[in-house]
Amino acid sequence: MPKIELAIKEVIDRRAGRRVRQMAIPLRREVRRLRQLVAAVRKDLAALKATAAQWERMADQRLWTATVSDEAANAARLSAGLIRKLRTRFGLSQAALGRLVGVTGPPWWSGSAAGRSRLETGGRRSRPAEAWAPGREAAFWPG
Repeated sequence: MPKIELAIKEVIDRRAGRRVRQMAIPLRREVRRLRQLVAAVRKDLAALKATAAQWERMADQRLWTATVSDEAANAARLSAGLIRKLRTRFGLSQAALGRLVGVTGPPWWSGSAAGRSRLETGGRRSRPAEAWAPGREAAFWPG
């Protein structure tokens, strides 16, 4: 009788060990995945703490103030003539300069100001071509 009991016990131990291994392998994988996730969260937290410390240092610093006098600032302002000279020196058209500085064009291009587009006038200019000649503006536009 003891041999049958011993054989049954060995079979139960083998099957139980196999079952335990089948259950433990997915749990080990999950534990490994969670450890990696915790490590990534710790790394992100350290980076955020460093950023917060940097922002606090920046907030504690004095704000920048201009050390230029009003006269020097007024002298450095761009006039229409200076802009024209610089534009011609660099070979830029008005449209190209406008694109560089972020200006889209005259207000009537976007429809935000009074004016008639060429689509509205059937492709014609809003006034005759001879009116565009220098010195002829007064003949077409009073005032």
